[in-house]
Amino acid sequence: DLGYFDNDGILHYAGRSLAITKIAGQMVDLNEIKKVLLSHYDVIDAKVISKGDMDENNYVSATIVLIPDSKLIIEDIQKYCSK
Repeated sequence: DLGYFDNDGILHYAGRSLAITKIAGQMVDLNEIKKVLLSHYDVIDAKVISKGDMDENNYVSATIVLIPDSKLIIEDIQKYCSK
C-alpha cells in the first residue's frame, strides 16, 4: 500500500502499489475481487489483501463491512464470489 504524511504528521492512504498477486500459480487482481464484493447488496465496503503462510503459499484475505442488520454469512459471500 502507498501513503503519505501531511504537514500535521497524519498518514493518508493513497492506494496500492501493486494490486496483482500470484495465488496457486494464477495471477489474481485484488481490485477485481474487491469490485465483486462491493457488488453484493449487503456489502458497504471491502478490503482485499494477499497474505502468505509459513510455507510461503499466498492466499487472498478479505475484510468486509456489511449493511446494518445484515444476515450475510461467510458461506453466502463465498458462494456469491465463486459465481
